[in-house]
Amino acid sequence: EKPTPQEVVDFMLEQKGLSRADLAQWLGGRSRTSEFFNGIRPLSIRQIGALRAHLGIPADLLMNFSP
Repeated sequence: EKPTPQEVVDFMLEQKGLSRADLAQWLGGRSRTSEFFNGIRPLSIRQIGALRAHLGIPADLLMNFSP
């Protein structure tokens, strides 16, 4: 089973020794980061690009498509 975007981001943060607070600066703040991790709002294209640039996560792992 494919991991969720949230699981992928958490894994990469751990691998790089970073925290969700570090992530907030790339996603547009703490509330936006919380919305992502709680499944309230998906990532925007800009945010996906930022995560790819900072954490090296391929875009397809950050997009949550329904079958």
